[in-house]
Amino acid sequence: MKSKSTGHWSNGGENSWTFSLKIGKTLHPTPYTPHPTPKTNFLPQTLI
Repeated sequence: MKSKSTGHWSNGGENSWTFSLKIGKTLHPTPYTPHPTPKTNFLPQTLI
């Protein structure tokens, strides 16, 4: 039973990590790509 509990914990932890990593990776590249694009355009416009 102890082995099963450990296995469940490992599975849940891995699932949680994968989910967090997937969400972070999916959310990161999405806002990261449009961020530098408008920021670069916004910076020169504000400077001008």
